[in-house]
Amino acid sequence: MRGQHTTNLQIPLDEDVKIGGRTFKAGTLLNTGLDVPAHSLLPLGMRASIAKGKAQVGITCALCHATVDSKNGRVLEGAPNNDVNTGLLLAFATNSAALFRQTGVNPTKIHSGEHTYINAKGREARLPDAKALEDAVDADLLTWPPGSFDSTGSLQNNPSQNPSSYTYDAWPYGWSGFSSVGWFHGLTTLNNNVHATNSDPTTGADSSLALLGIDKETYLGVIFQNAADKRFRLPNGAIPSEFFEKIDPTPGEPGMNRTIKMPGYPRGSMFMLDGLMASTPGMAVAEQLNGMSAWQNTLAPPPNQTQYFASD
Repeated sequence: MRGQHTTNLQIPLDEDVKIGGRTFKAGTLLNTGLDVPAHSLLPLGMRASIAKGKAQVGITCALCHATVDSKNGRVLEGAPNNDVNTGLLLAFATNSAALFRQTGVNPTKIHSGEHTYINAKGREARLPDAKALEDAVDADLLTWPPGSFDSTGSLQNNPSQNPSSYTYDAWPYGWSGFSSVGWFHGLTTLNNNVHATNSDPTTGADSSLALLGIDKETYLGVIFQNAADKRFRLPNGAIPSEFFEKIDPTPGEPGMNRTIKMPGYPRGSMFMLDGLMASTPGMAVAEQLNGMSAWQNTLAPPPNQTQYFASD
């Protein structure tokens, strides 16, 4: 970018690729909608780190809840990124099928493949065909309009627009009423939905049968059968929940995220949607979530620059 900024990082394809039933030709410029601030080395909302001698890049909330001023390249914290192409980015990812519950694809309706596992009844069964499932999930992800995300893991493909983070005096926050209670008029509950639920599909395993009609072993098997990292790839004939216990980076937690079980877990509530509160060991309960809420309430939208012209 040579120090320049953009509100839509375009990435050229170097070869033909078929995603979700659609063919993208070599040379196609993918409109990612990713913002790059002036003089930045990475898109807004992407964070680089070094772990175990390897470079890692992850994403933060700013990917969707901050944007770049198209005129001067400065970051506008709290403004929604209205053109970030989340569906496209996820569809091009490896093992996007792990996010099947954010789409309308029920893996139990996909024909079986060759990958065997032990199901909840203790019997050997076959997981859905990995490629067919990936293609079906990708096809749904490619229908998401830019600037949107499906925040409800309900097997319904219904993305909604990314909201702003100008939250001061803006309650109620949850469109369904789930964020109508809790600290900061429910804002902390809303923030928790992202960090305890949406960022980690494994947190839904204990409630998958009641909510989705998919037993826990099948649910976890679908997530891990084609994991991008081979350390997390389910072996043939394994019991998915036992395999997960062996490779779980946060042993003792219901999923991979660090969380606190609410008294009614795995049942959810208006306070904690999935019965889990995101929390780092050694820190006070909700300290991080409340810190996010307090910071969000300091954000203010840029001044209205609407110009009025006198009529003749």
